[in-house]
Amino acid sequence: MTAHLHVARLVKSYDGTNVVDGLDLHIEPGVCFGLLGPNGAGKTTTLAIAVGLRRADSGSATVFGADPRVPTTRRRIGVTPQDASFPPTLRVHDVVRFVFAHYPRHGTEHEVLNAFGLTELRDRQCGALSGGERRRLALALAFAHVPSLVVLDEPTTGLDVEARAGAWQTISSHGGAVLLTTHNLVEAERLADRIIVIDRGRLLAAGAPDELRQRVAARTIRLAAATLPALPTGTTVTAENGRVTIVTRDVDAVIKLLAAAGTPLNSLEVGAASLEDAFLELTRRNREP
Repeated sequence: MTAHLHVARLVKSYDGTNVVDGLDLHIEPGVCFGLLGPNGAGKTTTLAIAVGLRRADSGSATVFGADPRVPTTRRRIGVTPQDASFPPTLRVHDVVRFVFAHYPRHGTEHEVLNAFGLTELRDRQCGALSGGERRRLALALAFAHVPSLVVLDEPTTGLDVEARAGAWQTISSHGGAVLLTTHNLVEAERLADRIIVIDRGRLLAAGAPDELRQRVAARTIRLAAATLPALPTGTTVTAENGRVTIVTRDVDAVIKLLAAAGTPLNSLEVGAASLEDAFLELTRRNREP
């Protein structure tokens, strides 16, 4: 199957440090890819090179088999950057019509605005939009011309629950390929058919969410507890709303320690590692000395 986006041995450095270091990506048609990594992993730089906004130091990036900097190629890509700004005096419908003017094929104004809950804001000046409303407009513009490939950098940052659900619906129903970055692991698990994990510009793992979960031996223990005994090295503990989540490779040893310490076990649940657990495990391993 011909790739919509193909990145081979990509390298980009700033001040002598490689932020993208020999990265390979292969994004097929009709598939949503989640590009995950901690801050500074090289995600945004990779996307910028992939859509022709930056040049690589070495390696290559092609979209539909062509240079992404060529206008005819870029017309087939929809992009929402991490930071998007609009002329403050232009109205929402003016911005949509301006984008329409650059593409021979596009949706209708009503379709584009309605998909992201912007219909009632069509006459509002962009300078009067809230941060979440600007984000919804940036997303709407990425889909305005029915692109074959959509590249989204942190697409739902700043959106409320309802707007995020609407954005997820539009992204998941898009018929072309999607490449998105996100720090929201629930979002990645909800949208992505395949996950790509990078750190320090290098590929750590790639596969379906279930495949990545199975790559880590860790399991989760959840219970209500005010205090915990000392737990084995390598165990991670998080607490929220009175519930404690323990991620460990040795469930039996942890439960024995909890029981010996008199920790109430009546609410204890044991489950498989989540995508977040797998992500943390993969990046932790990469940063171990």
